[in-house]
Amino acid sequence: AEIQINSEEHTTEMLARLKYQKEGKYIISIRSKSGLELVRIFLTNDTILANDRIHKKTYFGSAGYLEKKYGISFKLLPLIFGDFIIIDDKVKNVFDCNNGFALYSSSTREKEMLVTIRCKESKIYKLLIDNANGNTSLDIKFDDFKSYENISYPADIRIDESSTKAVIRMEIKKITFDTEEELVFIPGTNYESIM
Repeated sequence: AEIQINSEEHTTEMLARLKYQKEGKYIISIRSKSGLELVRIFLTNDTILANDRIHKKTYFGSAGYLEKKYGISFKLLPLIFGDFIIIDDKVKNVFDCNNGFALYSSSTREKEMLVTIRCKESKIYKLLIDNANGNTSLDIKFDDFKSYENISYPADIRIDESSTKAVIRMEIKKITFDTEEELVFIPGTNYESIM
């Protein structure tokens, strides 16, 4: 994917490659436009590891950090890529499609989530996550739906973050399926470890 991050101060462009295994493992590689790897991130349901190749540091922590910082728990991470995950079987039959779209909402004491689903692709069209105190919100829009091996995915993803006024734009350029590769994270040699 190509990623562009716009903030009030500057614009940053980079490349990203994400690998996923069904057991719930992710490896994300963020590179400069010239191809130099900046960060490699490994995620599982209980662990986050990140190699900062520029500063020679390996960060480690629990997956709970994602939810605390961004409002999305590990099991809901596929929402960022337009996949609606049904965690509760009672939810399966509550969708009522009107004009090709269905709405789903969920809330906890800390977060409120409103999901707009495109019925044709069974994919998310829009996702809004608000803090209950109203301070921060993520507004994520999915567009330009494409298909690869009968799997539908949004090629254009836009994330608006209200507190920093940052806008992240991801354009997925290529998607492939390869079930052979094992995802392994190797901490940087002689890197400083930071929790």
